[in-house]
Amino acid sequence: LSYKKASQLVNKRPGLLAAQGLQDACLVAMAEEPPGGAPAAPAPTHCIEVVSVSGLDGSFQTVYRVPIPSLCTALNFCYKSTTCLLCSCAEGLQLVFNLYNSETSCAHDNPGVRS
Repeated sequence: LSYKKASQLVNKRPGLLAAQGLQDACLVAMAEEPPGGAPAAPAPTHCIEVVSVSGLDGSFQTVYRVPIPSLCTALNFCYKSTTCLLCSCAEGLQLVFNLYNSETSCAHDNPGVRS
């Protein structure tokens, strides 16, 4: 086996990561940060990318790309779930994505909340 630097495998600058294990793989959700402290781009350029990484050979593929309205400040999978993803946005929007059904639920909170 030869190991590659993570930067060679995925050309991303994730500011946030969330991972959830499967039987023979792992789902990794990534939300990118603006490069070099650049100002936030207007929507819908922000997105969460969910990648499936094989536990057998390390291969990976993007399985979901979820557009979000602004920068993500917190990112987690729901407890024991590979289909539900929680996201807190910079302006206080709290989002729950059902990846399997392509459904989104939202609630509003104060900006800057990281819970």
